[in-house]
Amino acid sequence: MAGGKKILIFVLVMILIGLAAGCLFSPVFNIVEVRADNGINVTSGEVLEKANIPIGVNIFRINDRKILSSIESLTYVKSAKIYRAFPDTIILKFEERKPYAIVKYLESYAIVDKYGYILEIKKENTLTTLPIIYGLDTGTFVAGQKLTDTSLTKYENCVYLFETANKINFEYTFNEVNYDDSTNVKLYIAERDMDIVYGSVYLDDIEEKLSHLSSVLKELGDQKGKIDMSNDDYNSKIVFTK
Repeated sequence: MAGGKKILIFVLVMILIGLAAGCLFSPVFNIVEVRADNGINVTSGEVLEKANIPIGVNIFRINDRKILSSIESLTYVKSAKIYRAFPDTIILKFEERKPYAIVKYLESYAIVDKYGYILEIKKENTLTTLPIIYGLDTGTFVAGQKLTDTSLTKYENCVYLFETANKINFEYTFNEVNYDDSTNVKLYIAERDMDIVYGSVYLDDIEEKLSHLSSVLKELGDQKGKIDMSNDDYNSKIVFTK
């Protein structure tokens, strides 16, 4: 019985080897099409160019890791996957990084995702619906890399502020943040034409401070001007000037 099992296993292994060899060398599995969809900021052409998969190569013999690494070198691509639609088609899928804010950098504008990854640096700001942050231009900004050091810390504080505002359903959008002075951060709400001297950004009191700011804005009605809530005792010492 033991000898029979060994023979059976040997036969099965040989069959599998034969099938694998057939797949690797059969022209049936030669690639005739490579497909990718357009994204929002990434075109199918860019993805296909980076993938560089030649037509006619066996579908099992392409180097997935190398292809994915090349596609993911596109700054707007967060991750990519390869799908084989047998017998002869490759489908490329990718997840895009989303622009979250604009950071003023020297005479240019860096488009940055939520996690501080620099997607692109432009001479002009064309994404006017995104908040713009000033005062982060320390170090060198490079597309395809994350912000570093103090710039990253300040940026993460801004993201936390924006996300907290969304969480508590803050009525307005912060269009600008000026972080030139970490102890005297300034915000701007275009819809209200309101400058806000926020003061230092402490993560543990952002929610309470924004809730109080929301109440103050409601009390002011349609008035425009400047709110100074930089005092540590901001609950009782807010100054409004027209």
